[in-house]
Amino acid sequence: MEVPQHLLGRDVACSCQKVHRVPIEQTVVDVDMMSSLSQFISNHGWTRILMVADVNTYRAFGERVEEALASSSISVHTYVFAKEHGLLADEVAVAAVTSEIANNPSDVVLAVGSGVINDIVRYVTFRKGLPYISVATAPSMDGYASTMAAMQFDGIKVTSTTHSPIAIFAHPKVLSEAPWELLQSGFGDLIGKVISLLDWKLAHALYSETLCQTAYDVVSEPLNFVISHAGDILSRDQTAAKNLFIGLVNSGISMALMGNSRPASGCEHHCSHYWDLAAYQGRRAHYSHGIQVGYATYSMIEFYKYIESLPRINVPKVEPVSEEFERYANQFYGSGAKEVIAAQVEKYEWLQRMTFRSELRIADLVTALQPELNRLDAVREALLTVGITGDLYQIEVDDALRMETFLHARELRSRYTAFDFLVGQGLLQSAASRAVMTGHSS
Repeated sequence: MEVPQHLLGRDVACSCQKVHRVPIEQTVVDVDMMSSLSQFISNHGWTRILMVADVNTYRAFGERVEEALASSSISVHTYVFAKEHGLLADEVAVAAVTSEIANNPSDVVLAVGSGVINDIVRYVTFRKGLPYISVATAPSMDGYASTMAAMQFDGIKVTSTTHSPIAIFAHPKVLSEAPWELLQSGFGDLIGKVISLLDWKLAHALYSETLCQTAYDVVSEPLNFVISHAGDILSRDQTAAKNLFIGLVNSGISMALMGNSRPASGCEHHCSHYWDLAAYQGRRAHYSHGIQVGYATYSMIEFYKYIESLPRINVPKVEPVSEEFERYANQFYGSGAKEVIAAQVEKYEWLQRMTFRSELRIADLVTALQPELNRLDAVREALLTVGITGDLYQIEVDDALRMETFLHARELRSRYTAFDFLVGQGLLQSAASRAVMTGHSS
């Protein structure tokens, strides 16, 4: 698998009638990436380098990056987050990196790490108008190439539009030697795209939401890879780890193409965000985003099998955001209620603006959702291979929280997903109950 270099750093006129631009200049996943990194920095004439890592990523790779750059006469100021566990892309972390930049003026910032480190650096450098380079330490998430930062403010996961890194560098051996939880997380994040793509196709089939074939293809190929190479990833094969990472990068490129996370984030991600909120509220422990996405994908498979079995599609009844919902949101989401209410207002306005295809039969919809529907059984088997099951108790999601998630996770985003389709059909409660019961037999 390769990064689609032809899509990087240039305007791309697409069949979807849009002109895409992914402002990443270079992506190197190679054993000789250190010399490429040094050369890239030198070519830009950058002399003031800030490197951001945490204790674990500095130990895994940051120290070697520091030494390699020093041997090329590139001076680096390093900031290392002291937490070994539990670092979040939140207000505290943002303030820390912002302060480092203020005290150590920089030409470019190196994010040495995976998801959280990249989101923190991406968010801060965007606000400060600085470029950043991603030096990956694990194939753990799909945000390396993305323009979106998954931040956690006041306990609510907020997807902020920021910028992509100017370049991405990774060493295959480092990727394959990452803690198993991180490889498992990347696998879960990437294989969850089967649900993301289904949600996108669902909105396209029912409401003619734009579906860009280029962005779809960039996600679909890596999805096929992880479905068929779960065993190789489990055995930490270096080529498989490299391809997993490239697949995650490509997923981020698809988001950069669209300018949003639609190709790579659907109801499976909404579940993960809801569980993050539950953890912030002290109702469960924090778990890796990608692992949560993997578990959510297992459950969302049941939702799509439920949709596939429906006898008909009814014209949905679209309800505006009520005062009752606003009261509930303010009570439950607290300081995050404003974003939740705004998301639901935006979704309602979108549903009002778009035209529902009332002539669509269930057989037509099932056809439109291929080949993803036919992949679901293979996806489930691949998830089981890497140790992700339908047993949500493994990530401290009991039946009550599971049902709550299936009924309310859609509130966190304005994006139309299977949850919203089932609401429109008056069937969300029924589908959620079935998914909870099916989880007991997983």
